[in-house]
Amino acid sequence: MQRNPQLAFVVDIIIGAACYFGIMLSVHLITGAPLHPKTPLDAIKFYKLTFPKSLLIWWIGIAFTGGIAALFNPFRGFDKIHGTARYAKEKDIKKMGLRNDSGVILGLKSGKWLRSLEARDTRSVTVVAPPRTGKTAGIIIPSILTTTSSFIALDIKGEIYDLTHFWRSQFSEVIRFAPAENGSMKWNPLSSKELPTSWTDIEVHISRICETLFPLPEKSTHWMEAARRIFRFWALYLINMNGETSCAEILKNVLTGDSQGAVEAALLDDNLPERIRLEGNMIIDMGDREYKDVFSTFNTQMDIFLDPRVAENTSDSDFSLSDLRKKRISVYLVVSDEDSPRLKKLLTVFLEYAANVYFRKQPDDDELTVMIYLDEFKRLGKIDKVKEIPALGAGYRLGVVFVVQTVAQLNDVYGEDGAKIFFGTTSYHVYFTQTEESSAEKISKTIGHKTVRTRSVSGKLLEVRNKTEGETGIPLIRANDIMSMSKREVLILAQNNFKRPIKAKSALWFKDQNLRKAVEWRPQEATE
Repeated sequence: MQRNPQLAFVVDIIIGAACYFGIMLSVHLITGAPLHPKTPLDAIKFYKLTFPKSLLIWWIGIAFTGGIAALFNPFRGFDKIHGTARYAKEKDIKKMGLRNDSGVILGLKSGKWLRSLEARDTRSVTVVAPPRTGKTAGIIIPSILTTTSSFIALDIKGEIYDLTHFWRSQFSEVIRFAPAENGSMKWNPLSSKELPTSWTDIEVHISRICETLFPLPEKSTHWMEAARRIFRFWALYLINMNGETSCAEILKNVLTGDSQGAVEAALLDDNLPERIRLEGNMIIDMGDREYKDVFSTFNTQMDIFLDPRVAENTSDSDFSLSDLRKKRISVYLVVSDEDSPRLKKLLTVFLEYAANVYFRKQPDDDELTVMIYLDEFKRLGKIDKVKEIPALGAGYRLGVVFVVQTVAQLNDVYGEDGAKIFFGTTSYHVYFTQTEESSAEKISKTIGHKTVRTRSVSGKLLEVRNKTEGETGIPLIRANDIMSMSKREVLILAQNNFKRPIKAKSALWFKDQNLRKAVEWRPQEATE
């Protein structure tokens, strides 16, 4: 209903008069006093502070009813039909669950950290931050320094490891898995530490790895499917023989001598599981030309394991991903810029397997929360299993922080519908200043409009003027305002509260005295 101050005043007068008449009538009915405007005043003088209980109840009821009627006067209100967006206040922030003692640090408001839920109802976060805006320094590093849960962090260039691993080593085992570097810790998805216990589950595990190492193209899938068959055969055969294997060992067997003849020789064993025999028979049934093309496809997809450092670092496992539930472990996936394209599939295998491990069962009360920090995760391409974490992870105490440079990056990798899933299932969105207008426009539209009062005056200078009041809607924050934010500013949106954005500061670690001390801390032996 349209706001009308004059009519609102008239309605208030009517409500007040009705209340007074009600009080006058109550005195008349209860005491028998004449129905007269002075009756309530005479009753007050007569009874002073010793009103009859029945009269007191009447008066309280009439006053309450009148107050409610005045409060909801339809002509007084500011109906906000054009938008209800406004910036969050402290009570809104608490309602959003952002004043926690632990969890991912999203920003700084009123001198206190804004932190997502972590313990029993783990939440996920999407961060949209162009290059050099401080998303690593303002979110990932502060969060790792101030939480004690296990985590996995995609660490491009090794910056996160360099700044946090000494501090984490006080209470957590530290794993630096850098597949392309000498001296890295080792991890092998086909080691006995990572293989399931049942043979059927092992078959499923191998098939999942195949799907990542040998992605099917949109057309002409035959060669890739046949290459998967070669991998499945040798993986299952070697696990059946030795209890474990590795990608480098599989590649070695395929590249050594007559690999098709080697499959035929392996099938002479009458005790092989049926799946191995089925895969092997389909391989030896290939003609020479077909096998040559499949062989070439296989080698192309597996050539990363010809790198002796990658082969060595994936030959065994120094840790098991399931251990992150049992004890505090900090896992850094360290990859250089130049190596990230060729290591993409290996890292995808790691992350997809991690998601599968943590989704096997809901954790017991004494098991740990696991967080996954994916800085610049667009580099990895499409990872469907990781995309499922925000929707399912809360009940499994598994959370993920996705970091992208623009909204368009998610569209490029996952499509527009896939990008909507990320923003629809992550509980919190953190936006740094934007450099692309399209991203800024989407953020502005997500937040929505606020309703503002307008006033216009019509008529000539010496004539009677008409004053008109109304409301209109304008964006709470415009796209150009988002693009003009300083690097220290962030906008935080909470699920189901997008119209209550939080204007906050980035919690840059080097601006906080305690975090600086944590980064600079070294064990005594490191300083001697």
